[in-house]
Amino acid sequence: MTYCTAKVASPGCVPSIGATGTPSLTQSDFVVHCDDVVSQQFGLLFWGREDVNLPLLGGTMCVGGGVTRTPVQFSFGLGNGNCSGRLELSMDSQFLQSSGFVAGEDIYCQWWFRD
Repeated sequence: MTYCTAKVASPGCVPSIGATGTPSLTQSDFVVHCDDVVSQQFGLLFWGREDVNLPLLGGTMCVGGGVTRTPVQFSFGLGNGNCSGRLELSMDSQFLQSSGFVAGEDIYCQWWFRD
């Protein structure tokens, strides 16, 4: 699932993106998450229908094709700027349908978070 190199955060975190569940337009339990994020920071999930490799703001933008930004998430974690944070977004059936997804479509996701 990861095709773009993660930017190492200031405390040495190397974030990793992943997913659990099964996306479905009728009964989805699909969750896209990012682990090893700086704790107690805010982040956004960007998703699109194309992959790109574009330098941006000291990192790399890996998502293209009409990029959509999700609401701000909070990483929680143990505090003190360590790497225990986690960002996640549930892509339930309502989210998938309202976003215009079709069955079998590939999407590309990337988390951006405050460091």
